[in-house]
Amino acid sequence: MAEDKRWWKGDKDSDTSKEDVEDLLNEAEAKRLQREEELAEAEHREKMAEFTDPAPSTMKESESDDGSTAEFDGQRIVLKPDRHGNFKCKGSIGNISNIDFLVDTGASFCSVKDETAKMLNLDWGEKVETETATGKGMGFRTTLPDVTIGQTSIKNVDALINPLSESGYEILGMSFLKQIEWEHDDGKLILNPEGSKSGSGGSEHWLL
Repeated sequence: MAEDKRWWKGDKDSDTSKEDVEDLLNEAEAKRLQREEELAEAEHREKMAEFTDPAPSTMKESESDDGSTAEFDGQRIVLKPDRHGNFKCKGSIGNISNIDFLVDTGASFCSVKDETAKMLNLDWGEKVETETATGKGMGFRTTLPDVTIGQTSIKNVDALINPLSESGYEILGMSFLKQIEWEHDDGKLILNPEGSKSGSGGSEHWLL
């Protein structure tokens, strides 16, 4: 067969090759866009799952340097002491969260440092002498708007402002603890071991 040397033959083949390349590029771009959409959809589903999936019933705080831990299981809170025998947990007062509490069943009142009192805009009432797990001192009567530990919250908690406190902890005393059930068991302090009871003494108690 004679070789086709017509001048327009080469141009036609060239145009066909260009079309093939463009088709391949368009196909690759379409696949890239589809892949991006799939990744975006997967990321969206993952984020939505964080809001819709139920949280596990038990949350255990990471163990602190001194060995104390607080385990939250619904309304039940199990506190293990540090190497000094002190019980600690985190909670909130009013709109301030992530507060470190030292739980003191021998303290008649909860107490807060003066800087915490200023952040909460608390009233400074009558001056009284104090004695807690952190030592003797003085304080001023006040009322905390609410104290929340785990899923248990109590309104209008009687407390003291301790301007001399050098501790890194607020005191969770009996003005909170008397509103709930608690017990010592095998060296642990358990709050709400069987649930909780209604508040008394003018404080309003509810579960979150």
